[in-house]
Amino acid sequence: MSAAGSEARLRGVLWLDAGICAVFAVFCVLARGWLTTGLGLPGWLVTWGAVILVAAALLMALTAWRRPLARGLLVLVVAGNVGWVVASVLVALAGLAGNGWGTAFVLVQAAGVLPLLLVEARGLSQSAQAV
Repeated sequence: MSAAGSEARLRGVLWLDAGICAVFAVFCVLARGWLTTGLGLPGWLVTWGAVILVAAALLMALTAWRRPLARGLLVLVVAGNVGWVVASVLVALAGLAGNGWGTAFVLVQAAGVLPLLLVEARGLSQSAQAV
């Protein structure tokens, strides 16, 4: 794939990731009761998760929108997604994910981040090679 095609694909993934983060943040706010009572997730975890998701969505949108792509912002996006996945696994392992459904929910959403993370990390790697 050409450099322009790779950058366009990366921008598309960043916009997709930003959109998913925004939708998931709204979901956390609207479904907070179900997430806390039904899945047993701590209220603070749901609240702070939504806050982090809004910040991540804004960062990803800014990164996708900026011309040319800012490598430093892309580093933050990739690091943030790595942190999200690691934190999610740690929440599940520490027993903070509530009941079994809560643990499954936390692990499945973390697994859902991985494909986006891999594409973004690949884009970061390619941008480093181009420098």
